[in-house]
Amino acid sequence: MPEPVCDPPQSSSDDQQDPSRSLLRSVDWWSVWLGSILIIAVILKIIPSIPKLGTWTVNPLSALAGPALCGELLLVVGMAVLSAVGMKVMGRSVTSYLKGFAVVVAIAWLAKLIGRQEALKAYGLGYALWALVFGLLISNIFGTPGWLLGGVRSELFIKIGLVLLGAEILAS
Repeated sequence: MPEPVCDPPQSSSDDQQDPSRSLLRSVDWWSVWLGSILIIAVILKIIPSIPKLGTWTVNPLSALAGPALCGELLLVVGMAVLSAVGMKVMGRSVTSYLKGFAVVVAIAWLAKLIGRQEALKAYGLGYALWALVFGLLISNIFGTPGWLLGGVRSELFIKIGLVLLGAEILAS
C-alpha cells in the first residue's frame, strides 16, 4: 500500500492532556480570534472604514494622497502586531515572520497600486490579477527565498478572510 503523501498533524502528549494548549497553537483558532478582533474593532468604530487607495492615470503616487495611505499603514501595522502575537504564542519566529510579512505587504501594495490605474481598471485588470502575476513570477523565476517563507502564512490569511467573509454574510 503506498505511503500517504501528507501525514496528518501529530498532537503532542501535552496538547492531548491540556486542550487549552491546542487552542493556543492552532492556526485555525488564531484565524478565528484575529478575525473576531477585527470584527469587534469595526463594531466599536476603532476601524471606521476600510481604507481605499485612489485611482491614477499617469502618476501612481497620486493614488497615495490623502488619508487612505495613513489608514492603510495603520491597518497593516495593526495586522502585523496582532498576527505577530499569534506567531509568538504558536511558537514560531516573530522576527522571521515580520520580515516576510513586510515583503508580502509591499508586493500586495504594488499589486493594489497597479490595479488602481484607470485604464487597467477599465479593462477589469484588478489587484487580484496583479498579485497572482507577481506571485507566479517571483516563485517561478527566482523561487521563494527561505527568509521570506516565515511571512508567507497564506493559510492564516485565507482563514482570517473566511472568518470576515462569514461575518459579512451573516451581517447582511
